[in-house]
Amino acid sequence: PLEPLIDKWKAFNWKVLEANGNNIPDVINAFRESKEAKQGPAVILFRTALGHPVSYMAGKAKWHGVAPSDAELAEALKDIENYYQAGAK
Repeated sequence: PLEPLIDKWKAFNWKVLEANGNNIPDVINAFRESKEAKQGPAVILFRTALGHPVSYMAGKAKWHGVAPSDAELAEALKDIENYYQAGAK
């Protein structure tokens, strides 16, 4: 099993950071914090949700490596735009 990833990285004396990989400010902050790690290497564990925030892609692994049609792309871009206009939480 992969979990507990935090404990595994810490066992090798890495600084472990966690961030919401679906939240751009959290991602940027995690990269900033990792660059400031002085006591050795750092790893960032990004927690993400499949397909977030596109309604028809959410939770569906089948979209990895599959290009959407023009109509699906338009819908996805609208979902993403709405998500960020709503405050992107």
